[in-house]
Amino acid sequence: MRQPWTLERIRTAVVGAEQQLEQVLSVSALQDPPRKTIPEASYQAVHDAVVSLVTLFRDHVLDAAAATLIARAYAKCVAGTITSPNVACLRQVLDVVRMVRERHLPA
Repeated sequence: MRQPWTLERIRTAVVGAEQQLEQVLSVSALQDPPRKTIPEASYQAVHDAVVSLVTLFRDHVLDAAAATLIARAYAKCVAGTITSPNVACLRQVLDVVRMVRERHLPA
């Protein structure tokens, strides 16, 4: 039997995805020399986290505008890049996620 998505479960999933993005940023910062792009091994984790966030906000928070903000911020990161998204752009995505979470999922 499937359990419904409560606000607390949604909040936990969003915070987990945020932490995953933060971890990728910290790994990038620890490289010697610090990298401007995220490590290639982390690209799939970033993509999965962003897709999960968009899906959560679209399907369970019922705010398509919030999902669109996250998707657009991520699309700007990967648009026209041959390599992985850069760290500064991923920080912008994380800022958008935090703003949307604070607006729609208050603690």
